[in-house]
Amino acid sequence: MATLLHIDSSVFPGEASSSRSVTDAFRRAWEEQHPQGTVIYRDLAAAPVPHITADAWSAGYAAPCEHAPEQSAAFAARVKLIEELEQADAVLIGAPMYN
Repeated sequence: MATLLHIDSSVFPGEASSSRSVTDAFRRAWEEQHPQGTVIYRDLAAAPVPHITADAWSAGYAAPCEHAPEQSAAFAARVKLIEELEQADAVLIGAPMYN
């Protein structure tokens, strides 16, 4: 079963965004070609991915049993993003150009 990772980053919602319209059209076509496929969707305007912090960075160099609560949370978020990318057979990125 195919998996599409669909990432939108326009600050404008729905049809107000040209890049969202393009990714939506691609996604619909992809879903028609992969009716049993899975789509993982990320809207970076609605739920931004935070910048890496010292806790997120340092958690990668410590055993999970040694993580402070902040490190555990930051590391879990990091792992989730990595897993989403690893699961994807295709990645669709809507990256707008603002004038």
